[in-house]
Amino acid sequence: MFNARLIRQVGILTLFFFTFFVFSSDLNITNEKEDDLMKARKLFQEGDFDGSIKLLNNYLEKLKTVETPKEKKAEAFYLLAKIYFMLGEDSKAVANLKKVFETSPTFAKAEINISFKQLVEKIRDSLQEKKPGDRRVIEWPSERKKKKKIPILLVVGGVALVTVLAILLLKKKKEEYDIRGDWTLTESTPDEIYTYRITFNGSKTSGTLTNYNAETIFEANGTGTYTIKDGKYVSWKYDGYDNVRYGGRFINKDNMEGTFTISYNRVHKTYYPWSATRGYSGGITGTSSGIKAIEKNEKNGTGQK
Repeated sequence: MFNARLIRQVGILTLFFFTFFVFSSDLNITNEKEDDLMKARKLFQEGDFDGSIKLLNNYLEKLKTVETPKEKKAEAFYLLAKIYFMLGEDSKAVANLKKVFETSPTFAKAEINISFKQLVEKIRDSLQEKKPGDRRVIEWPSERKKKKKIPILLVVGGVALVTVLAILLLKKKKEEYDIRGDWTLTESTPDEIYTYRITFNGSKTSGTLTNYNAETIFEANGTGTYTIKDGKYVSWKYDGYDNVRYGGRFINKDNMEGTFTISYNRVHKTYYPWSATRGYSGGITGTSSGIKAIEKNEKNGTGQK
C-alpha cells in the first residue's frame, strides 16, 4: 500500500518536527529563566530587595527542571548572598555563598563592596581547603608499636584549658565600635547621590543624633535617636519621620554602610543604600536630601500631594 521511500520520508519529517519542538521548548524555558535573572538583578539595583529575593528563589526552583550553565546558577546564589548581606542576615549570606562555589568552584565576579568582597574570599578559601580530592592517608598503628595510655585527668584538663583560652580569645577579638562624633553620610538613589553632615551624641549603645543639612531636609537641624547592637550593628531614625528607618553595620572603626527604607501605609517599602565616613570636611551635595527627594517621588507616585 505504501512504498518504502514514502515511509522513510514521513519518518524523517516526523523526527525533524519532533526535534524542532523539543529544542524550541527547551530554548524558551532557558530564555525565560535568563529573563528572570535579569529582572532580579534590576530589582536589586532599584533597591527592591524583597522582590529580587522572591524572583531569585523562583528562578532557582525552575532550574531544577532544565539544564542550565553552572555560572548562571552560581550568579543567582551570589546575588542572593549579597542581598542578605546588605540586610544584615549573615547566616543566609554565608549559606548562599557556599552554594555559589559548590555550584561553580571557579566563579568570579568584580565586587566594589569591600566588606562583602572580604566575606566572598573567606568562604571561597575555606571551601578550597576542603577539596574532595585532597584526601589524607590514615595510617593505623602497627601492632608492634606500644600504645601509650594517656591519663583521663590529663585529657579533661587539656580540653578545659583549650576551652577557656578560646573563650578569652573570642572576647578579645570582639570589638565594640564607637559611633560618637561627626560623620559624612552619603545616600545613593537611582537619580542622584546626596552627602551631608550628621553627628552622634551619647554612649556606645544608644543616644541622639543631629543632621546639619538644614536647608534641604527639615528647614531646621534634624534630630533623632540611634542604637548599636552587638557592638557593630547600627540603626537610627529621625524625629517626626517614623516611616524612614536606617540600618547597617560598621565595616571598620571609621566606615559604616547599610540601607534606609521608606514605607507608606505600612505596606510599600523602598530600600536605598547609604555609607558613612568618620569626620566631616564640609560640602553638602545634591539639590535636596535623599529622604526628601525620594519621599516626594513616592508620594507623587501614589497620588499624594
